Formats: sequence, structure tokens, C-alpha cells
Amino acid sequence: SVVAIFVADDDGEVDEAALRQQLATKLSSYKVPRRILRLSQAELPVMSSGKIDMRKLAELVRKRGAQR
Repeated sequence: SVVAIFVADDDGEVDEAALRQQLATKLSSYKVPRRILRLSQAELPVMSSGKIDMRKLAELVRKRGAQR
């Protein structure tokens, strides 16, 4: 399933239903994320090159899914 991941600068609330609805107007239905995961900048796994570490990010998504 598709998971949306975003990093926010503040601690404001995000209306996941409204976000999915907005995405549904732009994306095909199978591309609309089932889960939306918010990370802090510190939680974002980054390699020494500055690129996102996709393996660690996938692991983080799995761990967060187990906590839900």
C-alpha cells in the first residue's frame, strides 16, 4: 500500500482525511496513500551524502505501522 511521508516545521495538526481528499483530486485512486506518516526533521534518516536513506525509511514506516 502507498504511504505518504512528510516532514513538518511545526507541531500543527494535519487533517489526514482532507489531505487524502485533496490528493484524490490529483492522483489516480490507487496512488492515494492509505497511511500518512509525519516525521520530524531529526527522525528523517539521511546518509552522509545528504540523501534520504530509503532502506532505513522503509524500516521506520514498518515500525510505526506496528505501533498503530
